[in-house]
Amino acid sequence: MENLLRDLPLFVEVAKSKSFTLAAEALEMPISTLSRRIANLEKNLGVPLFHRNSRKVELTSDGKIFFERCDFIVSDAKDACEAITQNMHQPSGWVRFSIPADVYMSFFEQPLVEFARQWPDIHLDIHFTDHFVDLLTEPYDLNLRIGDLPDSNLKVRRIGSGRPWLVAAPALLERYSQPIQPKDLAEIPSIAPFHRRKFWELSNKQGEIVSVKIKAVHYFNSMKATEVFILEGLGIGILPREICLQHIKNGRLTRLLPDWQLPPINAYLVMPNGTVPLRVRLLIDHLMSYLNNQSGQ
Repeated sequence: MENLLRDLPLFVEVAKSKSFTLAAEALEMPISTLSRRIANLEKNLGVPLFHRNSRKVELTSDGKIFFERCDFIVSDAKDACEAITQNMHQPSGWVRFSIPADVYMSFFEQPLVEFARQWPDIHLDIHFTDHFVDLLTEPYDLNLRIGDLPDSNLKVRRIGSGRPWLVAAPALLERYSQPIQPKDLAEIPSIAPFHRRKFWELSNKQGEIVSVKIKAVHYFNSMKATEVFILEGLGIGILPREICLQHIKNGRLTRLLPDWQLPPINAYLVMPNGTVPLRVRLLIDHLMSYLNNQSGQ
């Protein structure tokens, strides 16, 4: 039993990383030692916990059941240790943060640089991810998500909300009539994000809501790629207000239908359930403070 309890954190790390190599790096131990101890754990339990091949590692059906129970046990044990020691020491350790690359470059680069300077003993492990991150199985402490959130038992902090603007390059408006009403959008090529790829919903101050079927000619799950195509006059599109303002000032973009607005887009910081380590809480508080100050300017 003693060996089994000792090896639970190793099993959980491999399950989250889906890689013995990445898990060994995170645990700071030789991969051969990690592999041997996992094999001994499987032998003692009498069941295989992982499917292994040259490309990836996946949990078996028994491994999934075992992980669901062990993840909480290991997490609670780590939280208990940190709760005892965090007030006795300078905050330190790694924060594994997943965020879309273009969102990082547009909004989060400066606050994260400032955080790293302020807390030199807290180390950032930032991964640029555009796919939906499953924090129950992927090894992250924090994930930035844009848009609607599915129901889950994860911890969530909303850190921003804004209504994007509908814009077009002047070159595009030379080829197509500038829209006067939302229905006019249906005749103009559009650059559409994946979550709004067929219809755009607009509303006005009178409470009227209109859903317009758009003529999407390109789809992107990247804000930066959408911005480039819009600036090149390849279609109208939706961009955050902060990005639009400078391009409008320089004459590179024109705002369309200013009396109509799109639904707000929310940004969330999402964490696994359980006690949030001090180093992660400090990062969350820093980002929220920075963004609140920016929105108030």
